[in-house]
Amino acid sequence: MKKILILFSLLLLFVATVYAAEPPKEPEEFTWANWLYFWRLHIESIILVGVSAWEYFTFRKEAERRNKKLEFRILVLGAMTIFLNCIFIAHKISVLFPLACGILLVYPFYYRDLGVKKMKKWLWIGIALMTLVIMTDPTRSMGISGRIVLPIIYGLIFYFKGKSMLKDVCPHCNYYANHPMINEEVLEQHTKTESTVYKTKDKTTKETSGNTTVITDHYTEHKSESTYLIKRIRQTFECDTCHQQFSRQIITSDLIGGRQIY
Repeated sequence: MKKILILFSLLLLFVATVYAAEPPKEPEEFTWANWLYFWRLHIESIILVGVSAWEYFTFRKEAERRNKKLEFRILVLGAMTIFLNCIFIAHKISVLFPLACGILLVYPFYYRDLGVKKMKKWLWIGIALMTLVIMTDPTRSMGISGRIVLPIIYGLIFYFKGKSMLKDVCPHCNYYANHPMINEEVLEQHTKTESTVYKTKDKTTKETSGNTTVITDHYTEHKSESTYLIKRIRQTFECDTCHQQFSRQIITSDLIGGRQIY
């Protein structure tokens, strides 16, 4: 906790120094839009940097114990980077602010070992929070079309990424970790051939008739085939905590051959 307070204090001191060094500006007329803009980019972002620092120092040893260090750093430090960017550079990547808020809210609950069913509810809560942040965007960096499209894009990214992380939840004790795989068995395999037709440009010709010039691009059509080996595999894992075994199935597709037909 002492490290977090020191880091947070240094951040506040740095922000205060930057603003003190700026030349004085003409006072602007107070409006709620300007106040919310300042709140989002500075006050709210500073608070969220503090929250992400708290998450980092709180869960880093736990992430190491669960063999989730890389994922932990990408998500938590990635969110912190977005908030810091909002404070100092404003519009560069502030469009990612809602996604960082969703990560910061939901990610710690994976370490509460709530189980798949409850975590799916938290994923929907995270999506709702992101949508709310987008709809109340005071920075106007997303535009009207962004407020319609971004909730869908971020919602899909957030849900499917969060759902894929649930595969590492033990079904027996709900412990979330990168559990060691103890066996891999091929249940079924078959080959699949796919054909691709494409064109390549050979040359461009020009024909002039009177005042008219006709430009024609000439193409050659090609066809190729690629053969893939499709496998349905059952992977068996042993839980790091309760040491019970559980399995999941995956499907792989490997390119094993190909030929040019014409």
